[in-house]
Amino acid sequence: MDDLLGLDPGYRQEQGHDGGWHVRQIAAWRAVKDYTCPGCGRTIPPGMAHLVTWRSDSIFGDEAAGADRRHWHQPCWSNRRQDGLY
Repeated sequence: MDDLLGLDPGYRQEQGHDGGWHVRQIAAWRAVKDYTCPGCGRTIPPGMAHLVTWRSDSIFGDEAAGADRRHWHQPCWSNRRQDGLY
């Protein structure tokens, strides 16, 4: 999974108070279904740009962590870092 992510300009790795994260920007045109943001519990509707995140330091590896990825509103992800959520 990591090999291809290095070619994605919307991808980055972040280190936070809660560990390491893979963070990928999802463009509005690529958002094709409803997701529930774990930060606010609200729906991210199709056509809304957002972030998808998963652990980069999982003891089970990237494949297992990728299966647990979550879709976030950008502000919710930013506030999570401040509030200690997730």
